[in-house]
Amino acid sequence: MTEAEQIAAFEKETRMTVAYGGDGTLLEKAKTSKRPIIPIRNYARCPKHADLLNEILHGLKEMQLKQSRHCFLQYTAGDATDKGIAELTVKSADPTSALRFNVKINGTIYLENCIADGIIYASELGSHGYWKSITRTIFRGQESVGLGFIAPTYGINNIVLRNTDKVDIEFTRDMPLCFTADKSKQTLSGIKHVAFEQLVDCATLFGYDIFCCYECRKLRNSTTINDMYFS
Repeated sequence: MTEAEQIAAFEKETRMTVAYGGDGTLLEKAKTSKRPIIPIRNYARCPKHADLLNEILHGLKEMQLKQSRHCFLQYTAGDATDKGIAELTVKSADPTSALRFNVKINGTIYLENCIADGIIYASELGSHGYWKSITRTIFRGQESVGLGFIAPTYGINNIVLRNTDKVDIEFTRDMPLCFTADKSKQTLSGIKHVAFEQLVDCATLFGYDIFCCYECRKLRNSTTINDMYFS
C-alpha cells in the first residue's frame, strides 16, 4: 500500500485529516477541513520521528497525541472576507506604493496619518513566522493577537492585543490592495476600511508539538537556506 493509500484509509477510518507535507500543507488543511487534523512532516524528520507516519497510520499514537486548538483570524474588507490561523496581511497591490491609513482599536483612535508598506495581524501561531521577522519578537497565549506595521516611515509601536479587541483600519489613499490570509491571496479595489478580528471558530490539531519538534527543525534548517515558516 502506498503512503497516499495509507493516509486515505486512515482518514476514512478515523474521520480525521492528515496534513502530510510542510507548513503550507498544514495551513491549507486547517482552513479547508472541518475535521481534526494530524500534521506530519513528509521530510527531514529526526530519528525519534522517522517512523511517525507508520506509527500514526497504524493507530499506535492516535490516543496519545497532544491536542491543541487554534482560533481563526478574519479580515472583512467591503463585501470580501477571508480567514486563516496564522496571519493576515494587507499591502498595496503596487509594491512601489505605500499604504496611508488610520487605526482604531475598539472604536478609539490608536494611530493617525500612518504611512507603511503593510499591516500584519497575527496569532500566537503566526508570531513564529512573518511577525517574528518584522518585529524580532514572538508572543504567547491563545488569548493574544499581534498588530504590526511593515516598514513604517516613522516609529510605530507594534502592539499585542486581547483576542476580543476589534481593529479597524481606514485607508486615506485610494489604491488596489492585496490581502493575504495564510496561504490565500486576493486583490481588491475601492476598499476604504478593513476590520480584523479573532473568531471563536477554531482548527483542532493533534500532534502539533511533534510537527514542531526541535530536533526535526534543526535537521530541516541544516538542509535548506530558506527559513521555515514556524522555525
